[in-house]
Amino acid sequence: MDFATRKLILLEQFMKIVSPEKIEKLEQFFKKEISNDQDVWDEMPNTVQEIVDYSLKESEEGKVVSHKDVISKVKKKYNIS
Repeated sequence: MDFATRKLILLEQFMKIVSPEKIEKLEQFFKKEISNDQDVWDEMPNTVQEIVDYSLKESEEGKVVSHKDVISKVKKKYNIS
């Protein structure tokens, strides 16, 4: 089935919807999927934004440990080779 046919089938199914609640759910879905202005950052809870900001600040200040060092420490701690 080609793309145009699939879209037509979806339109036909859409036209059969009689529930305002279902239409509202679809509207919300389309707004998220189609909007180019959608910023994932704005959808994150404030707590998550604060943690990311704090982590970026620590990274800029050099307060980081490389992945290689973390793996090395874990292997030593748990006696993994």
